Amino acid sequence: MSEVTLLCKNEDVQEVVSRLIDLRIVHLRNHCKETVGNTTLDIGTSLPEASAIAESLSMARALRSIAGRKTKLALNDQQQKKPELSVAAILEQVRTIAQEHKKNQQEREELTKELETIEQQQKILRLLPEIAVNALRTKTTTSLLLKKTSKSDPSILEKIDVLATQQQGEYQLVVTRAEKDYTSTLIQSHYVLIDISPLLGLQGTTSELLEHHKNRSKEIENRLAATADYLDRDFLDHASKTLSLALLKAQAPLRFGVTKHLTVIRGYIPTKHVNKLDGLPVLADATPAIDDYAPTLLSNPPVMRNFESLLQLFSLPKYHEIDPTRLVAITFPLFFGFMLGDIGYGFCALLVFLLLRAWYPKIRSFANILILSAISTIFFGFLFGEVFAAEQFLGIHLTPLLHRTEDLGLMFVIAACIGLAHLNLGFLLGIINESRNGLFFSLLKGSWIVLECGLLILGASLGLFEGLPLFELIPQDLMLSVTLIIVAITGIILIDGVRGMLEMPMVLSNTLSYLRLVALGLASVYLGFVVNSMASDLFALGGAWLAFGVAILLVGHTINLLLGLLGPFLHSMRLHYVEFFTKFYEGGGKPFVPFGEVA
Repeated sequence: MSEVTLLCKNEDVQEVVSRLIDLRIVHLRNHCKETVGNTTLDIGTSLPEASAIAESLSMARALRSIAGRKTKLALNDQQQKKPELSVAAILEQVRTIAQEHKKNQQEREELTKELETIEQQQKILRLLPEIAVNALRTKTTTSLLLKKTSKSDPSILEKIDVLATQQQGEYQLVVTRAEKDYTSTLIQSHYVLIDISPLLGLQGTTSELLEHHKNRSKEIENRLAATADYLDRDFLDHASKTLSLALLKAQAPLRFGVTKHLTVIRGYIPTKHVNKLDGLPVLADATPAIDDYAPTLLSNPPVMRNFESLLQLFSLPKYHEIDPTRLVAITFPLFFGFMLGDIGYGFCALLVFLLLRAWYPKIRSFANILILSAISTIFFGFLFGEVFAAEQFLGIHLTPLLHRTEDLGLMFVIAACIGLAHLNLGFLLGIINESRNGLFFSLLKGSWIVLECGLLILGASLGLFEGLPLFELIPQDLMLSVTLIIVAITGIILIDGVRGMLEMPMVLSNTLSYLRLVALGLASVYLGFVVNSMASDLFALGGAWLAFGVAILLVGHTINLLLGLLGPFLHSMRLHYVEFFTKFYEGGGKPFVPFGEVA
């Protein structure tokens, strides 16, 4: 990565900005006001049209989000002209669409409100007998719509001043004098009063109004349907991208330093692309980036590039830090496969992840990680000789090269060795990272490896590893172990101080943490064994019990597979994030975002 400074005339700024957007190779640095000699480099000002572009871009994005929720979009002839439109034409068209949308929304709200009122009126009209609705209220009379309940007292109607009454099923329309209010009396007699105020002001009989409302409801629904699909998602996508670039150009001077006649543009560029700046109307000066402010541009092979997403979940490496993506791409699937390690589960997981990748393109990189992990699971399944937690499948007997349920001691030794190798790899990477600070700091960082060697030799001298394969090769020299431990502790204190002393016990706990590689696998095997045993007992009974046995197999192995996928994934991430990365990785890098790239 190179740090680049471009110097151009003020009148050439827009041309330079356009060329940089087309090239998409420069990561810009925001300028801060500074004084160089007698010259003040002030911050530039955005173009006058920036405000209008920002407003229209906001409108286009809001309209696009609305259009995205629709199942089918209709286009009019004017909106179909998208690729050829200029920025000015797009600005005008977005404003027009926004105005039409606002007008359309107001109309829809009014129609929806009217439709709700009609539905409310129809509910009441269906309860009424055939009457002239406009006679429900007069200057001298009041109509009440009652619903009789099981506790209602009909004799109460004889005690109040009822001028007329009319029955409609369980509902009864009662006309009383306007100056008297019998509401509380009727409620106390367990009648339910229906509010008929929504009908006041209507003209016509009950049947006429029902027919009119029916026709009007159809009209409103047709109008709502006609105004539903009117936004063109394709045009709005095009408008959003075009306006985003236009806004980028208009606001670019805010990131530059300017004088009366000149503009200074600073940023970062991949060294291999420096020659692409030739031909720009600028004076360019590119020097190798030397600080951690430089952005991070990850460069990995296509297969390993998928694992960058796991790195980004943690933090991007700083510019000078080692990118561990390629190492993670190797160790993550191996840890996952070692923990699950079953041919049957591996093939099921592989099928599921292949389908996920095909159905959900947005998670393709994540699915690719899981696909590689499933392949690793199948490999270790052959190594352990397991298919759905059994050693035989469809009459085929598998011979395990490593029997993890019987050779427990060996399995835990292998897990510990994997942990030591992984941790020491992290320490070696830490030494390389510290090398830019000088040989002294690199040697001090290596104190952690020296401490491990001293502890291993001490353990061998005390007979702690007796009978354990691989550890028998460790020399038994008590004096050498004490010397190495003292040298290591001195180095750790010099480089990390008190924090280093507190972290010393972590070397042992980090190593023991890798025993989960075996423990999770054993849990899966034993759960699968229980499921197989229960199903076998049911199969032995014959008859209808066969169906229950099949159900036990399907449900049990499905649950075991889900647990087997979740556990290895999370614990593989933990072994990298907590145990591995903390030995060398600081993170906190900024992603390389080339000028001209918009979301």
